[in-house]
Amino acid sequence: MWDDNDTKIFYEQLELIVKEIVFGFIENKKRMCITNFDKVIEFLLSGNMHTYSPNNLVCKPFNGRTLASMHGAKNNTCFDGYFSSLEEAELGLINEFNSLNGKCPRDQDCPAFYYCANTNCPVTAKVATDSFFCADHLECIVAKGSYDSAIKILTLCNEYCKNNKAYIKYINNFNYQGKEEAILNE
Repeated sequence: MWDDNDTKIFYEQLELIVKEIVFGFIENKKRMCITNFDKVIEFLLSGNMHTYSPNNLVCKPFNGRTLASMHGAKNNTCFDGYFSSLEEAELGLINEFNSLNGKCPRDQDCPAFYYCANTNCPVTAKVATDSFFCADHLECIVAKGSYDSAIKILTLCNEYCKNNKAYIKYINNFNYQGKEEAILNE
């Protein structure tokens, strides 16, 4: 069973990974790629840090992708057990999100709430916690740790090595607001 000590060890390991990544960029080398960190960094750079849209969900059910298109089923979506239509599901998600006022139901002070709301599976959250926006306990720990780590990477790299080619190349792999201007200024 996962406990507070396991969480502490997990966060300590994340700190070591962040240090390795930042030291790599300081040395003008890219040492490793952590997908969870990259996803958060892309989200942070996107300029959508304080917005929510069901269209941003990874599974894309509101962008025309359904279980039918994925598995050949007949007009099924993962929301069928909760809503009578995809339109009702979209409205239900938006209404529940708005009722939370930008605060995670699990941790009112969590800085990663918008990231989680846009990237975590709402149905999995609903099954585990009875809220579309309250991730499972372990998923929450990983998301919060990844979010904090990504912020540290960006902060430290922007302070110590923002002009190093390895860091610039890494950042330019993402789509973000102002990217064209940043590339021109290289």
